[in-house]
Amino acid sequence: MLLMKLIMYMNLTNFKCRLACKFVILNDHENGEMKSLLDGSFLTGFRTGAIGGSAVRHLAKTDDTKLAIIGTGVQGLYQAIAACTERSITDIYLYNRSFNKLPSFIESLKPWLTKDIDIHSMKSVDKAIEHADIIITSTTSKVPVLPNNPKLLKNKLIIGIGSFQPTMREFPKILYQLTDHLFIDTHDAIKESGDITTPLENNWITKDSIQAMSTYITSNTKLTLQQDKTIIFKSTGMALFDVVVSNLIYQRALEKGVGTQLN
Repeated sequence: MLLMKLIMYMNLTNFKCRLACKFVILNDHENGEMKSLLDGSFLTGFRTGAIGGSAVRHLAKTDDTKLAIIGTGVQGLYQAIAACTERSITDIYLYNRSFNKLPSFIESLKPWLTKDIDIHSMKSVDKAIEHADIIITSTTSKVPVLPNNPKLLKNKLIIGIGSFQPTMREFPKILYQLTDHLFIDTHDAIKESGDITTPLENNWITKDSIQAMSTYITSNTKLTLQQDKTIIFKSTGMALFDVVVSNLIYQRALEKGVGTQLN
């Protein structure tokens, strides 16, 4: 039995095992053979970043250049990297509840960016999103982290990565009045995310206004953003995404000859 141990980062050339990491085992679907062992913490961050990046690719305007990241934990890092691969970002505005954590986040982010991108540490959410075209929230907050201020939220793409439980919320009530387009990555979001369940329960939105991202992508129709209208994308993720990305990483590792093979 061949077991490939893949503890790696995005370029698939630098790999190491971290004592605290969780693992994902990729099995052959035909015979159950173990094909690879992957760093589960990285895998989840990587594929969640890819989901946010896909939203930027399909929903952001082509000339969007300014990005705001609200919540600078692990997910914030991958979201920022992915967004910068999909648009020519010139400025990144960062906000975190603990301001003193921003310097270390910036040091982790810089190696993945081109030197012409300016990174700004902001002391308030309002200032962080004021000039942003794309806003990504990646927190575990139980109360909205974005201001209930329409002037700061109009005509933007807002991507919610946190709020994966019904008790969690990142979006304010006013946001749902600013949009005609609310996209989700899976239908599980309707039950799992407070950013969907709460507005549904309070009739701020209807189920008819919610569209699966997969349906939009496969429809081959282009979204026309109306003046002052905002687009919302809400992600909760699912285990199947990890399986798909695990297999992709495994195949790429074989092609590049990286990883540790154990016979």
